[in-house]
Amino acid sequence: MTTYKYTLSPLATLFFLGAVSFPFIAWFMTLHTVTRIWFGGSLLTTCAGNFGMINIFHLVWSFNELGNFEIWRLLTPFLFVGKTGYDTLLDLYMIYQFSEQYEAGGPYNIVAGGGALDYIFMLMLGGMLILISYASLNMFVPAIPLFTTNLSFYVLYIWSTQNPMSPANVLGFQMKSYQLPFAYVVIAVLMRNPPWGMVHGIACGHVFCYLLDMVPLDNRAILRACLYWSMRK
Repeated sequence: MTTYKYTLSPLATLFFLGAVSFPFIAWFMTLHTVTRIWFGGSLLTTCAGNFGMINIFHLVWSFNELGNFEIWRLLTPFLFVGKTGYDTLLDLYMIYQFSEQYEAGGPYNIVAGGGALDYIFMLMLGGMLILISYASLNMFVPAIPLFTTNLSFYVLYIWSTQNPMSPANVLGFQMKSYQLPFAYVVIAVLMRNPPWGMVHGIACGHVFCYLLDMVPLDNRAILRACLYWSMRK
């Protein structure tokens, strides 16, 4: 029996890869700016860690390693989702879904009018809250030093407070948006998955909303100055 081997020329290979990737790229470019950066960064960082391009240990949070000037650890725990698997795909989807719906609906007007800069500032504040409170959380429950789930549920909770009565759907169950973060926690518990990252993100989101209510828009001069300073940098 005669067997045939087919090989693609380099040009044909590039054409094939371009044809396959074009729909994804076209969809990716339709995302809002901050969501596109966060989702794209998470996808690249997760792939790099799982394909051995970067040692996974260098991507997780470690306060002690900051003393060795490994300052990238302030960012990578919010980008690296984890080892390849169903949970990884679900976390990437949640980053896309929660972030896109929040950014599409209009971020909180913290100091800059409710646009992308406000969203970036909100994520920075959320990252600080998560990092500061992680040590306390880890004293009581086994919390992994990766925070993509924490940050995505931080965003989801804040979005749910903005749109509390909007209709939502989880696994076919209809509910209001303010119930959505807690429904995901219940599902995680029922599936015997650790819910601590979700709970941590929800708690940090609640702290953010509380602080925002405590500081009226007219009295946020310090926040506005910090934001403008970061823009000049």
